[in-house]
Amino acid sequence: MKDGIVGWGRVLLIWCLLAGLAHGASYTVAPAAGWVDFQVAAMEASTPDNDISSGVYYLLLDRQIRKENGETSDYRHQVKRVVNQQGVDRSAALSIDFDPGYQTLVLHNVTRHRDGEVSDLLKTSDVKLLHREEEMEYRIYNGMRTLNLIFKDVRVGDTVEYSYTITGENPSFYGKLYRFLYLGWSVPVHTFRIRISVPRGEPLYHKVFNSNATPTEIVDTSMRHLELSLSPVPGYRFAGETPGWNDPYPAIQVSQDASWEDVVTWAVKHHRRIIPLSPGLRERIESIKQRAKTPEERIVHALEFVQDEIRYLGIEIGEGSYVPTDPSVIHERRFGDCKDKSLLYCTMLQEMGIKAWPVLVSTWERDKVVRRIPSPAVFNHVITAVAHGGRLYLFDPTATHERGRLDVRVQANYDRGLILRTGEVALTRISQPRKNTPDRQVFMNFDLARGVDEPARLTVRTIMTRRVANDFRYSLEKKSRSGMEEHLRDYYTSVYSGIDVEKPFEVSDDEMKNEIILAEHYIIRDFWEHEGGSIYGADLYPREVGGCLDTPRVVKRDVPFGLTHPTHLRLLATCTRPSGWDVPPEKLHKENKAMAFDYNVTTSGDKLMLYYDYRSISDHVPPEDLPGYIKDVDMIRDTIDFSIVVSTADEEEEPHFFWGRLPEGVGPFSAGVGVGAVISFVLAGIVGRGRRRCRTGEGSIEAGSLTEVS
Repeated sequence: MKDGIVGWGRVLLIWCLLAGLAHGASYTVAPAAGWVDFQVAAMEASTPDNDISSGVYYLLLDRQIRKENGETSDYRHQVKRVVNQQGVDRSAALSIDFDPGYQTLVLHNVTRHRDGEVSDLLKTSDVKLLHREEEMEYRIYNGMRTLNLIFKDVRVGDTVEYSYTITGENPSFYGKLYRFLYLGWSVPVHTFRIRISVPRGEPLYHKVFNSNATPTEIVDTSMRHLELSLSPVPGYRFAGETPGWNDPYPAIQVSQDASWEDVVTWAVKHHRRIIPLSPGLRERIESIKQRAKTPEERIVHALEFVQDEIRYLGIEIGEGSYVPTDPSVIHERRFGDCKDKSLLYCTMLQEMGIKAWPVLVSTWERDKVVRRIPSPAVFNHVITAVAHGGRLYLFDPTATHERGRLDVRVQANYDRGLILRTGEVALTRISQPRKNTPDRQVFMNFDLARGVDEPARLTVRTIMTRRVANDFRYSLEKKSRSGMEEHLRDYYTSVYSGIDVEKPFEVSDDEMKNEIILAEHYIIRDFWEHEGGSIYGADLYPREVGGCLDTPRVVKRDVPFGLTHPTHLRLLATCTRPSGWDVPPEKLHKENKAMAFDYNVTTSGDKLMLYYDYRSISDHVPPEDLPGYIKDVDMIRDTIDFSIVVSTADEEEEPHFFWGRLPEGVGPFSAGVGVGAVISFVLAGIVGRGRRRCRTGEGSIEAGSLTEVS
């Protein structure tokens, strides 16, 4: 009950903060400022009908940003033609987001053009000021407001025009201007115009991406202007399934920072050590020092406190979106966002004589952030760098369920970052070397000793480390035990529909090693499939491996295909029967720029062993490498679809196991191939590999080893 009261208290606190900020948050209606260079849309331009999507053709997209007398104003002017009914839905409303903590909104006009007549839609619109908090599901409260206008009587053939200005820049930027603006959308635009102006004596740096367009620089008596006008602009369409850092749309970035050192200077002012510390925080630090005697232990204990006992919640209102809160406040209220938690962790370590600094990173662009010109706006996350024992450790204080000694602790691997320590002048490569050991080792044991008339027994032993172990701890807490039991069983249901749990799963968690061992026990009632006559078949499809072998839905593409990386899976599937196996050994090795794969079939006494090793090398496949990559994946898929077949023609004898391949294009699950055809191949001593396509998972077994690692 107390927890519920505390929880409601936090909600009330946040509500009061937001409500106080909202007081007076509104808008006004007035003409555009005198500095605006008004653009007239090409109202008579023809519509590129074959390229229109969503029912709208944009005749003009005009953006003018002006910094003057310490204030930044952002003017926007749009004119769009309604082409079809879909366009009516998209054009009959307008939503404008702004931050009332430091921004004001002025509406200039909202008009409708129809048959040569111009109507003022503002007079008849339903206008509401909304507080939506769209990031609340991520536990981020930013205080943004949305002015929502719903227009009346918008029809196909109308042209809707509106303009407005938002004035005010985040105060944490100390008056500097930063923007990243797109020069094209997924839909065609007749005229795309951008004009950015700053006082003549101030710098304005820019860089254009994915376009040959060159901005024009104009300097007059008082202002410096950067201007770019494009017409016509095509709609840009790209295949999906790309890595997070891939942004193929044309854009321009502007900044007033000359170097990364400028960004460090700005950020250090905000992420400074705040003293004196509160008595509560000092007591917490002393408690850790008493429990943990070595620097290694103190680094880990402080990290676990910040990760586990300071919950993630961000009140990112106004400058709070970039400036962290006092660590003493964070400690007392027990919540904060990434920058809050990082500064608290750094403060605790520094008080214990351990060097630590916040690090700005981009979770989307990762190492591709080097493409950007210096600006604090290119980062979206803060982690922590800890210097100890001659190396730099990188931890994410927002992560949860992490365990392990310092030497096995999961590192926050974002490839590039800006370390916030005085004297830093460049982005630092912060990627950590990958260990050539798996995050997960899977041992599947199929007990087939009872014959084709009885269920097979399957035991699965999974050894998880590093990030996989952390994720599993989270899942154990999130799901009930019965829910987890069902989830684990359903994982195999797509391959074996008759699978049932034989006994509850068991979990062993060695937190010092950050290693979890999961044991599962199943009975598979439909393991054997009667192929006809005396022939029975069974499939041994490694679903975990299949899940790693991704190929794109759209093959013809001019953007990279994204892969889950890093991923390292090793799996050993063992089938046991008393009379042994008549199966020839087989090996396969495939490696390209994106992944490496090894496959090995061996027998030993009563055991048939299938060994798989998948290791990602890159997070993407370039378009030019895609044909070769797909060819390799298809070969691997065909190889790992392993089937075994038994003949029980003579009940006096042990069933005989066959193994092999069908001719190209023929398999037990191939379209147009009947059971009789399959049996004829089987009786000739040949058996096909199925063509099941199952996808999920990742995992890992000592390289080249076919014996279980304990």
